[in-house]
Amino acid sequence: MSTPSDSSAGSDSLKVLTPAQVEEFKEEGVVMLRDAFPREAADTVRNLVWSRLKAVKNVDRDDRSTWREGFVHLPETIVSPETEACYTPRVLAAFDDLLGEGRWNRPSGLGWWPVILPGFSSGEWYANEKGWHVDGQQFHHRLTSPDQGLLPIFLFSDMGPGDGGTGYDAGGHLMTARELAIAEPAGLGPSALCKAVNRHGHHNVKQVVGRAGDVALLHPFMPHTTTANVGTNVRFICNVCVTLKEPMQLEREDGKLSPVEEAIVRGLEVVRKA
Repeated sequence: MSTPSDSSAGSDSLKVLTPAQVEEFKEEGVVMLRDAFPREAADTVRNLVWSRLKAVKNVDRDDRSTWREGFVHLPETIVSPETEACYTPRVLAAFDDLLGEGRWNRPSGLGWWPVILPGFSSGEWYANEKGWHVDGQQFHHRLTSPDQGLLPIFLFSDMGPGDGGTGYDAGGHLMTARELAIAEPAGLGPSALCKAVNRHGHHNVKQVVGRAGDVALLHPFMPHTTTANVGTNVRFICNVCVTLKEPMQLEREDGKLSPVEEAIVRGLEVVRKA
């Protein structure tokens, strides 16, 4: 099997990410793409979400008496010219860098919307103990499943430390890879996968921070959860599922594994050496 050191397509093929960022992604499971789409586009989409929150959830931006709980979930995808404008050439090039050009399906629209309102948590920031999960409720998980190749989180509001940024277990994607390898060939359902990963605990918890227009690019195996918003701003994000055209491969004849695939191989190498 090709090893992570010799399987990459090489830094000369990268479009927007640097070799250091790709290495960060493989090791930590997350890399930030700054200024991925215009801030003006983020403002416009955020206004669309506020309109939907008022219509569907009766949460009014200008009436805090309608803010009855800290977490409001808008489980819908918005397909419009405004949301499509967020898929800039820079965003799509980053998908190519991590998944391989021509290997993935372009998403349509943006969603879903887990909105975290301020004023319901105080004190020190914390990641919720419950709710840790690996995305993919819609499919049965196997080591090379094509159903989710990447988990991009689009930021539509500024999020500093403590502002409710997604909590993730840096390096936890490697553990997920190992658990899925153990479960082959049967694979694991969504709940079983979460239980398998969560029993190891989460030991390197970090939070996504950035500005409106940034995109956090997470490995599809990354355990993550919602967190407390102890700041003053409403947290607006959406998480997109980028599917693959074919199952992932952990060996390729040309040796050109994608960084997502290389990270999986890296996780499995730890098992072999144990």
